[in-house]
Amino acid sequence: MNCKVVRYLYTDGMRTGQNQVKRAFCYQRISHEEGADNKLGLEAQRRTIEKWCHDNNVEIAGFFVDAPLSGSTPVAKRPGFSELLDSVEEGSIVILAKLDRLARSVFIHANVERLLENKGVTLVSAAGEGTGLEEDSPASLMMRRQMQVYSEFERANIADRTKRALRELTERGVKLGMPPLGYKLQAGQWVRDEEKWNTRETLLDLVTEHGKKWTKVARELNRRGHTTKRGKAFTANTIMQFMKSEHQQAERGEFAGY
Repeated sequence: MNCKVVRYLYTDGMRTGQNQVKRAFCYQRISHEEGADNKLGLEAQRRTIEKWCHDNNVEIAGFFVDAPLSGSTPVAKRPGFSELLDSVEEGSIVILAKLDRLARSVFIHANVERLLENKGVTLVSAAGEGTGLEEDSPASLMMRRQMQVYSEFERANIADRTKRALRELTERGVKLGMPPLGYKLQAGQWVRDEEKWNTRETLLDLVTEHGKKWTKVARELNRRGHTTKRGKAFTANTIMQFMKSEHQQAERGEFAGY
């Protein structure tokens, strides 16, 4: 699937009447699992960015979109982000709804921050995440790196436990039952379910962001149009049971389906 690049450039932007107004170059990304035509994800990102710019008296210079495109794709191979880099101005900002819209890799984040810094541009997340308009500090840098490292570690750790537990069950000859969210049964094996993988990814992202606020995670999943494996709305209990299963599956050899 080819990556569709969408660009919206504003000539006047969100003028406030002040002489010195920072300009924001806005970046949006959705993954291959989400699909190029997933307007819900893009619209949610756009609303978040627009609200942040309005609240912080920042003028929107334009939106640059890569869709669909994996977060592991190097920035040099991202048409939308490459065009953004050609458009940014010294003293401006690059804003995302969340830092994971750029990447889930600490390495990619560090390279982009250094690239923007060399251009005199500030990277900002509308969700905060150790970023902001004020001058960067060692503490905010540490916060960003800690959040990025934790997110990358947690996702890799869950994936590793899932693979090990599945392999162990198969070797023991255990007949696998209903797969958990994000997987399906195929030829006696659990394989990735492309239709539900984005829901799984989004759920894990929200848990990383909100922690054990299960009700908030469930509400946000439902708002974005996601459903459980059985096509029902998420509840706090659904999220809690899913995470409990994810963390205990290697030890118990059990998987819950949703």
